Amino acid sequence: MIEGESAYLAIKKMRVVIDREEELKGLELNADPTLMRIVFSNLITNAIKYGIEGGAIIIGFMKRRAVIISTLRMRAMAFPPTSLKSSSINSSG
Repeated sequence: MIEGESAYLAIKKMRVVIDREEELKGLELNADPTLMRIVFSNLITNAIKYGIEGGAIIIGFMKRRAVIISTLRMRAMAFPPTSLKSSSINSSG
């Protein structure tokens, strides 16, 4: 899954860390592997795109009862206020 993003990771000097890797052992996920690969590829690509150079992308998985929870954490670039779209509501009618 990460192989396709490895060149982009190298350019940004970023690394991927699997958090709680021991909890992955024995986890079974009843899902379409192709769709899961697309989902995680998109998440990792966006994390690389918006993550800070030299940073880490931390991916975690845990099982809570019958649910598998995945997390993705990273430090990201701040967006300047001028780049955010704003909408103002005119309360005077």
